[in-house]
Formats: sequence, C-alpha cells, structure tokens
Amino acid sequence: MQISSRFTDYVIDCIQLRNEMHRLAPLFLNNKILKVLHGAREDVRWLQKDFGLYLVNFFDTGIALQTLHMPHSLAFAVDHFCQVKLDKKYQTADWRVRPLPAEMVHYARCDTHYLLYIYDRLQSLLMNSESRGGGVGNLLLHVYQESQRLALEQYVKPVHDDMQSYKVFLGRSLAGLNGLQEKVAREVYN
Repeated sequence: MQISSRFTDYVIDCIQLRNEMHRLAPLFLNNKILKVLHGAREDVRWLQKDFGLYLVNFFDTGIALQTLHMPHSLAFAVDHFCQVKLDKKYQTADWRVRPLPAEMVHYARCDTHYLLYIYDRLQSLLMNSESRGGGVGNLLLHVYQESQRLALEQYVKPVHDDMQSYKVFLGRSLAGLNGLQEKVAREVYN
C-alpha cells in the first residue's frame, strides 16, 4: 500500500504488516483528512475485504477525469498535469516477492507521489467548469458525491452453492470428464 502526504511517500508492506493494518483505521475514518485515490473501486473493496478498513472523506481522481471528459488513466493524469511519464512495467509484477526490489518500491511510490498535486489541479478545473445543470462548481460537488457513493459500497463475500462451487475451484480441469469422474471430483472437493 502506498500513502503520500504533501511531503513524504510511504510504502507499506501489507503482507508483513497484515495484522497491524487496522492501525490505519483512525486515519482512513478521519473526516478532517482528505484521502485522494485514483480509480479506487477495487481498492475500496480490497481495503474492506482484507483489512476491514473503510474510507471517509475521499476523492477519486479517476472519477474527476471522467467527469471532465478526459482520459482517466493515472499515467495520463501524471503526464498531463506533472509532465512525467510513468513506467507501468511493474503494474502486473508479482508483488508477493520479498524483499521488493528498489525499482518496484520506486514504482509504488510514483503511484501516489503525484496524486495530491493532480487533485489540486483537478479541483481547480472542476470548480471553474460549468455543469450542464448550470452553476460553476457543480462538477466538483458531483465528483465528491460519486467518490462518497463509491466509498459506501460494501464488499460482500461471495456465497457458493456447495453443489456447484467445486466447478469454480476446479475450473477447466473438469473439461472432458465423464459423469462419474465429475461426481468423484465433486466428492473429493466437498
């Protein structure tokens, strides 16, 4: 997990500190501290599912970019507002590797390092843009409302039908099995 303030970037090892992540709850729940994330839908679910963490007072820069009809990737935002090209080669890397190589730590830091500056720029653009409903600043309110709506979404643990869940677990390996073989696979799984 990466967290940046205006002065410092932090990279937190969620695997090593899994049992300590709850200590971030006061920060995440503090409505006096704005949390800025980009494209946070999966992050909101992940924080809830894995750590029981919820966000209060948060702004999604991805939603802001969409609202302004701009490309909504983080790489675009960093390039457009900061004139920095992000190297996304570690985006799909195996983040379970320990210790993380210095290049991966740098990549993680860059993911949040520019967000507060981008937020400042987006906030200004949204404040000065008129919405279709009229009124300057309505777009900024819209982004805050959409971000809040996203933060209120709750992770719901999937419920599996015991009679069918073996198919999810075994997946493609069931292909080509006859009825008896599939029955044995189901019994072994259950």
